[in-house]
Amino acid sequence: MQTVNGVEVISPQFSVIVTCHNQAIFIAQAVKSAVAQSCNTCEVIVIDDASTDDSVEILKGFGNSIRLIRAPKNIGANAARNLGASFAAGDYLVFLDGDDLLAPWALSTYKILVTATKPPILLSRLLYFEGSQPPEMGEFPEEITFVEYANLIQKDRMHRASASATVSCRQQPPAIAFIREIRCATCLRLSPPCWR
Repeated sequence: MQTVNGVEVISPQFSVIVTCHNQAIFIAQAVKSAVAQSCNTCEVIVIDDASTDDSVEILKGFGNSIRLIRAPKNIGANAARNLGASFAAGDYLVFLDGDDLLAPWALSTYKILVTATKPPILLSRLLYFEGSQPPEMGEFPEEITFVEYANLIQKDRMHRASASATVSCRQQPPAIAFIREIRCATCLRLSPPCWR
């Protein structure tokens, strides 16, 4: 419990849902970025989408710090996300692809925003890189800005959607909901996009 504007509020619970299909070279980094979040109100659920490489063995090495769920056959990324959501206990679902990383301060940032404003969805930005994680992503940003939209989709407004930059409230959003877009990267993409 914490106090916001003199009112005690319950801190939101996050469920980080990581999806993986044959991503042995990336998955350990992705899961480590989720498990290492400074926000102490989260669970990490990893859905292995019938990987045939060493992904499952790598994931088993995380032991009880994650909840590993194995799909019996390849169901695709969206169905794997839905499967993870069906096991989630959190108020907010944070989606992370197996070749992406969460910035170390991502959930702390999300927690500040959802505690203060309770948006139905948060959209963040991705930072693309190759090789080692950029050093500037390890530090909490000096300034976090966001914009609020009455409509998520609107003509002439560009947003490159990615599951790894989306946080969704489990509750049904109201008919007129404000969407918050965080104007700094909270998620890092380890590799160039791979279109299936």
